[in-house]
Amino acid sequence: MPLEEQVGQLLCCGWQDEGHAHRLIDELRLGGLILFARNVRPAAEMAAVLARFQARAATPLLVGVDQEGGVVARFETPGLVFPGNMALGALGDPMLCAAVGEAIGRQLAAMGVNINFAPVLDVNNNPANPVIGVRSFGDDPQTVAALGMAMQRGLRAGGVLPVVKHFPGHGDTAVDSHHALPVQPADRRRLERVELLPFRAAAGVPALMTAHIRFPALDPNWPATLSPRILTGLLRQEIGFRGLVFTDCLEMAGMANWSPEERGWRALAAGADVLLVSHTWETQRRIAAGVRAAVARGDLPEERVADAARRVADAKRALGLFDPPSEGAGAAAIVGADEFRRLEAEVAARSITVVGGAARLPLAPGARILCCGPALLASSLARSLAAAGWPTTALEWQRGELLPEGWRAAGPADAVIWLALPREPLPDAPARRATLRRLREHPLVIVAAMREPYLLADLTEADVRLAVYSPREPSLQGLAAVLVGQMRPEGRLPVTLSTIH
Repeated sequence: MPLEEQVGQLLCCGWQDEGHAHRLIDELRLGGLILFARNVRPAAEMAAVLARFQARAATPLLVGVDQEGGVVARFETPGLVFPGNMALGALGDPMLCAAVGEAIGRQLAAMGVNINFAPVLDVNNNPANPVIGVRSFGDDPQTVAALGMAMQRGLRAGGVLPVVKHFPGHGDTAVDSHHALPVQPADRRRLERVELLPFRAAAGVPALMTAHIRFPALDPNWPATLSPRILTGLLRQEIGFRGLVFTDCLEMAGMANWSPEERGWRALAAGADVLLVSHTWETQRRIAAGVRAAVARGDLPEERVADAARRVADAKRALGLFDPPSEGAGAAAIVGADEFRRLEAEVAARSITVVGGAARLPLAPGARILCCGPALLASSLARSLAAAGWPTTALEWQRGELLPEGWRAAGPADAVIWLALPREPLPDAPARRATLRRLREHPLVIVAAMREPYLLADLTEADVRLAVYSPREPSLQGLAAVLVGQMRPEGRLPVTLSTIH
């Protein structure tokens, strides 16, 4: 294969519209595409779009998506969302993780998606982490490793390639690498005990994604994505990883210190195999041109490009992309099937964790409820409670206000349910505590943490504290089922509660 085509095979790119995708396929001869929410269509239409792209490509395409579940789910079809990793961490059941992974994998594969950038193996031991949080299975490295390995086995059984992430670990940062370059100052001993443990367990997985983070204990100069010490010395030689190495998106601000022309070739020289470039044609073109120019200058050995291209081809072969397509049930019959919806509902309800006040549940029959929170969340939960026979009023909480709109006009209630997010509507712990004191005018106050459970540490005066782990519809329906006694919450906190400001 000529060098230009080999370089194309190392690109996995996002597209804005079909014309953009056609240009990527025709001009860059790229090896893969990434789906974002902007690209998502109903199942049958999605399958048809991806089939057209495959027919257009000279070499079969890897087609990837971030369908982690919970807060990171590009497809929002019921039965394909699931509550996410921390909810699964609350249940701690590897067999259930594998079942969820297989359910997601089967539905993605039915649409022609053959890669899932999941599961997250980051150990979330920093309550202030702005980007991982509930995307992690928890703060115990052994649990993260066990559940992550089960999830990736399930995805593989479902017919897609799992890509574990973000090596060497994004769990203990207070900076989001989408917006800046984080620095993780921990020493090597601590990194081995926490961050690296799940990735050592993942030495045999088929694919992995890097983190745009600098780890001075591992490499004082370069972030992981661009570090030969980390990607070749640690990952390949020491850990013994033989799979495909994807970069995280090279358009993220964590890479802003290097030009597009430099980012790609330096990542390949460090040991990466696939360059993710998620959004713009101009950056995608410049990264490809930069790789070709680096080979011409001698900065990037042509053998390194050929080695990466071989790994990409091997991954495609393992996925059966070079085999004639087999006939199977249509995407519309598989995506969102009843069996997946039932599993999703079960995980959403069972994973809910009662942090305090279990004796005050379920709600008394016919109790009058005020449901407070962001508009979509409050109205959704109110509908579910009302349908179950509990008269419920939804009150919208505007950002920054100490009580929800319509509070005074709502009248008396037997219970108030506060659907709380980390920084919405109230930005800090003092404001949350002040609000809780006002809410306690009602006979029963329930606080449901709809993402990270850490904020419950500030709200110990609530009568009932619940960790729900996801603001998505399946988890809201699961919360309603728990509140009225239709389902029993079984979750146990997978993280240590610490105050988050």
